[in-house]
Amino acid sequence: MALISPQIYSYRGFDTSRISGTAQGLAVYQNGVRINEAFGDSTNLDLISPIAIDRVDVYTNNPIFGLNALGGALNFTMKNGFTYHGGEAQIYGGSYGRVYGSLQYGKQVGDYSFYFATDAERDDGYRPFGAQNLQRAYADLGYRTPDSEFHAIGSFGRSLLGVQGVTPQVLVNQDYTAAFTTPQTKNNQAGLAQITGRFDLWPKWSLASNFYFRQFDQYHYNGNDANIQDCGDIMNPDGTTGTPGASCLPPSGTFSGNPASDYQFTNHGQPIPFLGYNFPHGTTAYTATHSQQFGTQEQLTRTDKILDHDNYFVVGGSVDQSYTHYSSTTTLGVLDPNFQNIFIGIPGSGALLQTQGNVGFSPVWVHSTSTYFGVFTLDTFNITKELALTAGARYNFANINLTDASGEAPNNKTSNSWRRADHRRGRR
Repeated sequence: MALISPQIYSYRGFDTSRISGTAQGLAVYQNGVRINEAFGDSTNLDLISPIAIDRVDVYTNNPIFGLNALGGALNFTMKNGFTYHGGEAQIYGGSYGRVYGSLQYGKQVGDYSFYFATDAERDDGYRPFGAQNLQRAYADLGYRTPDSEFHAIGSFGRSLLGVQGVTPQVLVNQDYTAAFTTPQTKNNQAGLAQITGRFDLWPKWSLASNFYFRQFDQYHYNGNDANIQDCGDIMNPDGTTGTPGASCLPPSGTFSGNPASDYQFTNHGQPIPFLGYNFPHGTTAYTATHSQQFGTQEQLTRTDKILDHDNYFVVGGSVDQSYTHYSSTTTLGVLDPNFQNIFIGIPGSGALLQTQGNVGFSPVWVHSTSTYFGVFTLDTFNITKELALTAGARYNFANINLTDASGEAPNNKTSNSWRRADHRRGRR
């Protein structure tokens, strides 16, 4: 697996990324829970505490891992008090206010175990508005007997990233640390509660159960300069123009109808005055995502010999449900000398930008629900110690509903269902 950038990981040409809209070709699991986000299937690996990871398994294309596993799957197996004993703490620092600290402790007492890990990091960055903060915690309480094992698991992660974009060379020549158009911040946080169990039912057969609840919240601020035009300079096909002195979004392409009117900005239905082509208007785009996911997976496993050859057989099913609230808005402001978009007492300042014809800067508020059902089976037959034959199949059913919450975008209301059966054979 190769690191392309801090935001994209690639395996055999398939990506997993925190960037919305990226084609997500890898399924990512934490202790058997799929952590691809419910809205867009993106992944936020920075919310997993690295000191709490026991091992990471990378699987090539295998149908039993379900959605997004076109290129493969990653499974993060975390530590517990049975696998980690003792304690460890560390702290270090560096330039630009960077400091990192971590602590982990694990202990087993008879049939019981406990494990806890936490770490935190801060980095002020070398440019203004570029500070980054990160806090993570993980805990596991376990119990096992010769024929069963249970774990109650909780984890939390939060990251606040000052994501500074490219700065024009003319500003860099004046100040190497200059930042262009802020704020540029992303705040992610996720919490997971999980209960797992394994039971030996009869010789060579075992049942594994996994129940979970996960909540994810994301807030993204993106400050930009604004290209605003006098509506009186926008001409309609019939030669008429828009209202002089009102603010408009510059049109592009070929349009029919009345572009001078459609491209006019409004604040609660009222035109926003145009303050001149040299006025430093700025905008801040704001998105918020709130997702709740819960589900279960049941898996039967049989380990036995066939014709004196080791054989591993799995059959199981999963159900996952999610609810997401998403909003996207753009707010008008003014750029100060540090190119930070602020909200002062200019006409329209702080208003949600929206063109009269909804051809640009249209606020979006949607609710999304998704339901996934899957049944799968896999069999691995060891021909020799070095050669094995694997065959697997999975049937997926997905239902995704999208509902407009603004009352102004009926086209955002959709309901779609997908059914697919996948299979795979291979040797190793």
